[in-house]
Amino acid sequence: MRLPPQDTERFYRIWFALLHYINTQLHLVPSFPAAPGEQDVSPEVTMQVRDALWAHDALREQFLAENPAQLPAADLVQATAYACHRETRREAVGRAHSMARICGRLY
Repeated sequence: MRLPPQDTERFYRIWFALLHYINTQLHLVPSFPAAPGEQDVSPEVTMQVRDALWAHDALREQFLAENPAQLPAADLVQATAYACHRETRREAVGRAHSMARICGRLY
Protein backbone atom coordinates (compact mmCIF):
# COMPACT_ATOMS: atom_id res chain seq x y z
CA MET A 1 0.00 0.00 0.00
CA ARG A 2 1.34 3.39 -0.98
CA LEU A 3 0.30 6.48 0.90
CA PRO A 4 0.24 9.91 -0.70
CA PRO A 5 3.10 12.14 0.57
CA GLN A 6 0.77 14.13 2.85
CA ASP A 7 -0.52 10.96 4.52
CA THR A 8 3.00 9.57 4.82
CA GLU A 9 4.14 12.73 6.61
CA ARG A 10 1.11 12.56 8.91
CA PHE A 11 1.77 8.90 9.73
CA TYR A 12 5.38 9.56 10.71
CA ARG A 13 4.50 12.69 12.69
CA ILE A 14 2.03 10.65 14.80
CA TRP A 15 4.25 7.56 14.96
CA PHE A 16 7.34 9.46 16.13
CA ALA A 17 5.34 11.32 18.79
CA LEU A 18 4.01 8.00 20.09
CA LEU A 19 7.40 6.25 20.08
CA HIS A 20 9.06 9.28 21.69
CA TYR A 21 6.51 9.15 24.50
CA ILE A 22 7.05 5.42 25.06
CA ASN A 23 10.80 5.92 25.23
CA THR A 24 10.42 8.87 27.60
CA GLN A 25 8.38 6.71 29.96
CA LEU A 26 10.50 3.54 29.76
CA HIS A 27 14.00 4.96 29.07
CA LEU A 28 14.81 2.25 26.55
CA VAL A 29 17.33 4.18 24.47
CA PRO A 30 19.27 7.36 25.26
CA SER A 31 17.00 9.46 23.05
CA PHE A 32 14.26 9.03 20.50
CA PRO A 33 13.18 12.05 18.45
CA ALA A 34 9.71 13.51 18.94
CA ALA A 35 9.39 14.25 15.23
CA PRO A 36 10.83 12.76 12.05
CA GLY A 37 13.97 14.47 10.80
CA GLU A 38 15.18 15.65 14.22
CA GLN A 39 17.87 12.96 14.30
CA ASP A 40 18.70 9.71 12.57
CA VAL A 41 17.27 6.61 14.20
CA SER A 42 18.41 3.11 13.35
CA PRO A 43 15.86 0.44 12.48
CA GLU A 44 17.07 -1.57 15.49
CA VAL A 45 16.36 1.29 17.90
CA THR A 46 12.98 1.94 16.30
CA MET A 47 12.05 -1.74 16.58
CA GLN A 48 13.07 -1.82 20.25
CA VAL A 49 10.79 1.11 21.08
CA ARG A 50 8.02 -0.18 18.81
CA ASP A 51 8.07 -3.57 20.53
CA ALA A 52 7.76 -1.82 23.89
CA LEU A 53 4.76 0.11 22.54
CA TRP A 54 2.98 -3.13 21.66
CA ALA A 55 3.90 -4.63 25.05
CA HIS A 56 2.59 -1.71 27.15
CA ASP A 57 -1.04 -1.02 26.28
CA ALA A 58 -1.47 1.14 29.38
CA LEU A 59 1.24 3.55 28.21
CA ARG A 60 -0.36 3.79 24.80
CA GLU A 61 -3.69 4.61 26.43
CA GLN A 62 -1.95 7.16 28.66
CA PHE A 63 -0.46 8.84 25.57
CA LEU A 64 -3.91 9.07 24.01
CA ALA A 65 -5.46 10.45 27.20
CA GLU A 66 -2.71 12.99 27.98
CA ASN A 67 -1.88 13.96 24.40
CA PRO A 68 1.61 15.22 25.33
CA ALA A 69 2.42 15.94 21.68
CA GLN A 70 -0.71 18.14 21.43
CA LEU A 71 -1.93 16.27 18.38
CA PRO A 72 -5.15 17.41 16.75
CA ALA A 73 -8.23 15.28 17.49
CA ALA A 74 -8.11 13.66 14.05
CA ASP A 75 -4.51 12.55 14.67
CA LEU A 76 -5.47 11.08 18.04
CA VAL A 77 -8.16 9.06 16.31
CA GLN A 78 -5.57 7.86 13.82
CA ALA A 79 -3.14 6.98 16.63
CA THR A 80 -5.90 4.92 18.22
CA ALA A 81 -6.30 3.00 14.97
CA TYR A 82 -2.53 2.34 14.73
CA ALA A 83 -2.48 1.15 18.28
CA CYS A 84 -5.26 -1.35 17.72
CA HIS A 85 -2.98 -3.65 15.74
CA ARG A 86 -4.12 -6.72 17.66
CA GLU A 87 -7.82 -6.04 17.34
CA THR A 88 -10.01 -7.07 14.48
CA ARG A 89 -10.86 -4.46 11.88
CA ARG A 90 -14.40 -4.13 13.24
CA GLU A 91 -13.12 -3.60 16.80
CA ALA A 92 -10.54 -1.07 15.62
CA VAL A 93 -13.09 0.93 13.64
CA GLY A 94 -15.51 0.92 16.58
CA ARG A 95 -12.74 2.04 18.91
CA ALA A 96 -11.66 4.83 16.54
CA HIS A 97 -15.27 6.06 16.34
CA SER A 98 -15.52 6.00 20.13
CA MET A 99 -12.32 8.03 20.39
CA ALA A 100 -13.65 10.46 17.78
CA ARG A 101 -16.77 11.02 19.88
CA ILE A 102 -14.61 11.62 22.95
CA CYS A 103 -12.54 14.14 21.01
CA GLY A 104 -15.68 15.84 19.76
CA ARG A 105 -15.45 14.85 16.11
CA LEU A 106 -16.73 11.95 14.08
CA TYR A 107 -15.21 11.32 10.69
